Amino acid sequence: MDFENQLRDELQNAAEKMQPSEQLQMKVATSFRTYRQDKMKRGGPMKKRLIAGLVAVAVLVPTGVFAGPTLVDKILGTPSEANEQFGTVESEYQEYNELFEVANQIFTKEEFEKFTIAWKEYMTINKKTIVVDGKRTGRSSHRLSPEELKKYDEAYYKLEPYLNKIHSKFTFTVDEAKKLMSFPVKYPTYIPKNYQFDTEEVRTEITSGKPKPTINITYKKSNADESQAMAYWTFTIHLSENVEEKLVPFEDNIHSFEGASYDTRTNYSLDGCSVTLGEYKFGNKIKGMRVIVPAKNGQSSYRMFIPHSTLPKEELEKVLMSMVE
Repeated sequence: MDFENQLRDELQNAAEKMQPSEQLQMKVATSFRTYRQDKMKRGGPMKKRLIAGLVAVAVLVPTGVFAGPTLVDKILGTPSEANEQFGTVESEYQEYNELFEVANQIFTKEEFEKFTIAWKEYMTINKKTIVVDGKRTGRSSHRLSPEELKKYDEAYYKLEPYLNKIHSKFTFTVDEAKKLMSFPVKYPTYIPKNYQFDTEEVRTEITSGKPKPTINITYKKSNADESQAMAYWTFTIHLSENVEEKLVPFEDNIHSFEGASYDTRTNYSLDGCSVTLGEYKFGNKIKGMRVIVPAKNGQSSYRMFIPHSTLPKEELEKVLMSMVE
């Protein structure tokens, strides 16, 4: 295959994938520059079909593919540089870019600069709480000396007002969250004996796109023995669009189904829905269940899950399936 056909195929693959890797972007850009320089030296015009291919890529590939560095690049450097300086792992890198993009939208230029300075100061100290012998691990402020702990707290107090302003843009009431959801929000019509409604709240990840909130509905057992683990006397239903869970690396993802450390997961179907039962081996009776409802009638697919409960499998099924329209 000659060079031009090879380049055209690479460009087409990039357009089809829509999210080319950094290596492919560099390869295509370098190939194009080399080809263009060679043509200019020989005084020959670029062929029309190559130009047409480049125009197609410009139309099909998202603007950011061949654009300049993102905010996270500018502020933290490359992923390896961010890891070296702040202990950032790959899965956090894009989340930080979302944070900076939102901050850039809602802060003045002066506020944004102060925010990034405060963020770096905090994260520099924070690295000592999450990196041990060069390896990322769980967070523990006990790794800080008294002097470092004081600086850690002071750095967070500087950062906190900016974080509060960001989070305020993603704070919704339940009624507001319902309006953002493209599926029917129902409460369970079946509640196990001795349980009653307790609280509800909305959680929303920071994003520069459309917010995708999760409604958390908690039910509590009457006359509960609160000296036991919460799973013995409460259960919480998490309701959201069927989107991939973003887990916080090396942290306890207590509001997650994917992040739960079940020993076994069993998948099956029930009334047209996909069900997953998560169980532990050692007889503590705690289990979890997720139900995914397929998209239909112009409504998006959605999911409900209870990550930790001592309710029997049959009871979990009744609760979650009673929320399916």
